Amino acid sequence: MRSVNTPWGTKRQIHQESCNFDYSCLDARCPALVTVSSSDARVLASAAPIDALSEPRRSARPATFRARLSGIGGTGVVTIAQILAWAAHEEGWSVREMDQTGIAQKGGAVVSDLRLSEANHETPAALSDEDCDLYLGFDPLVAATSANLNVAIPEKTVAVATTTMTPTGRQVEDRDAPSPSFEVMRARVDEVTSPQRNVWLDAGELARRRLGSDVYANMVLLGAAYQAGLLPLTSESIEAAIVTNGVEVETNLNAFRWGRLASQNEAPEIDEWNEPLDVLVKRRVSDLVSYQDSAYAERYAHLVERARRAEEALGVVDGPFARAVASQLYRLMGINDEDAVARLHLSAEERERVEGEFGAHARVTYLLSPSRGEGKKYHFTRGARSGFHVLRAARRVRATRFDPFARRPLHRLERRIRDEYVTTIEALCDELRLEHYEVALELAALPSMVVGFGPVKEASIAKYRQRRHGFVEV
Repeated sequence: MRSVNTPWGTKRQIHQESCNFDYSCLDARCPALVTVSSSDARVLASAAPIDALSEPRRSARPATFRARLSGIGGTGVVTIAQILAWAAHEEGWSVREMDQTGIAQKGGAVVSDLRLSEANHETPAALSDEDCDLYLGFDPLVAATSANLNVAIPEKTVAVATTTMTPTGRQVEDRDAPSPSFEVMRARVDEVTSPQRNVWLDAGELARRRLGSDVYANMVLLGAAYQAGLLPLTSESIEAAIVTNGVEVETNLNAFRWGRLASQNEAPEIDEWNEPLDVLVKRRVSDLVSYQDSAYAERYAHLVERARRAEEALGVVDGPFARAVASQLYRLMGINDEDAVARLHLSAEERERVEGEFGAHARVTYLLSPSRGEGKKYHFTRGARSGFHVLRAARRVRATRFDPFARRPLHRLERRIRDEYVTTIEALCDELRLEHYEVALELAALPSMVVGFGPVKEASIAKYRQRRHGFVEV
């Protein structure tokens, strides 16, 4: 599982590229999963504009060159090392390579050492302390490990590393588990390398945007290292080695070239979902109209506007309090109940996404748990869409005596915490003062603790209410 930033906040998503195909994810508490089967899957890759590339400035060919590549097993670390080794061999280098894959070849730490020399020396491939010219870090956590950094020295080692964070095993199991500090990991790498020459790039995000998958992130990073002038090889020999490797040749060539462009242009990293408050609210109002109706959306917009005005009275314009209310009130008002799940499955945007990735003839199977994640899942194919249309129409009677799902204990609890939150925010808006602003901000953001479905959600609500009652009345 991976955390994914979306316009609606951070969501959890199955990461297809690291799937081990035991399909245990289908047993998750989520009450509505889908599986897609297709023989017409498409590659969502865009071609890099080759004409925009310029050759990097490089020093004269050295007598020896040493590189350490580190990353996560199963992501292509060894493949990148072998591509470099083959390219160097074609250019007449004497090549020695050593791969340290350990017992966890997929998911564990992997290190490859590469030693190139003009003459055929009997030097071991493994790098010794302070022996590295190029330090390629395909994962920040592995790259920052002391045992891997011992080959670096500030006077000559240059690091090219990704800023893309991969969740640890603990984070996969527990979404609230703290993430290792990227700043600390970067500082550890910069401390023993040449920080003024180091290249840090969000290779995973670039690969997703340009190539449709972060599986190509390592090749993107290799392109960045080349364009920084840190490889004593030509682009022709590297691309020829990619062709010789014979795996998704065109996509990997584009990944290499996109990495070169990113390094060449030094494009700033942008958080595409850091929207202005007006845009954030407008998006959610529109969705709540579709979720329920205009009156329901107006209730949301009215309370967010009250929060904005109360914060502005303190001299804070479109500040964190109003943003927290806008985000968390929407989460509580737009819960994924049966009607909402039907709406999502009928979404034209979702269908376009499936067809774009898997082709127009993709076959979708819906795995539904009528007991909201508490019991067995039932498999439905095309016929399910007729039922979704019925559920979609039933939103007009949501939470009324005509709603067959309204009396479910979890639904009643969800409505209760929604109404409690509205009451709390109204009171905070009336009495918002600078002296208790931080407490108000924490209360406004508190519903972010409410996650999951079924028993998982009930447990998170219990923690949320316990934490909420721990606050002193403002």
